[in-house]
Amino acid sequence: FVDHARVLLTDQHPTHVAMLRERWGHQANVEVQQADMTVARDLFILRDLAPDTVVFTNVLEHIANDAAALSDLHALVPSGCRLVVLVPYDMLLYTRFDREVGHFRRYGKGELERKMAEAGFLVEHQQYFNKPGRLAWALLLKFARQRRITTLQLRIYDLLTPVFRICDKVLPGAGASTIVVARKN
Repeated sequence: FVDHARVLLTDQHPTHVAMLRERWGHQANVEVQQADMTVARDLFILRDLAPDTVVFTNVLEHIANDAAALSDLHALVPSGCRLVVLVPYDMLLYTRFDREVGHFRRYGKGELERKMAEAGFLVEHQQYFNKPGRLAWALLLKFARQRRITTLQLRIYDLLTPVFRICDKVLPGAGASTIVVARKN
């Protein structure tokens, strides 16, 4: 995305905004702002930007009224704007860890697609993501009741990511997350 003419990166947490600025703020075409997608004045930055694409990575599950957030977003972005959303999948995997990190939900089959369509978006694509992570999530966080993901576990996950990408293509079934792509008509 940073190869685009203009990129706006946002997060509602000041620590995350600082991390984004440190990583990407030096690029002339990248702007970093603190924004909460449930606050109308923060959403207006999207109207002013008139983006061709909006990406939510692990955002909607943190918003109590996700349907309203999608409707507000639809009202502000220009026609033709693409929306790419990655969220956790399957309430059977919902754990204490999810609650503690502020997740209101993990999405069910077709739930995100339905909410996006009800908000006015035309759903173009859905795919599951992180199929191996589904097993790890269930074993560590659901059954072993682990309360956090350790640095070592994140490093192992990062090292195995190329293998996981292959697994996502060949393994049947759902993943730990779902990705949905939609467009405003």
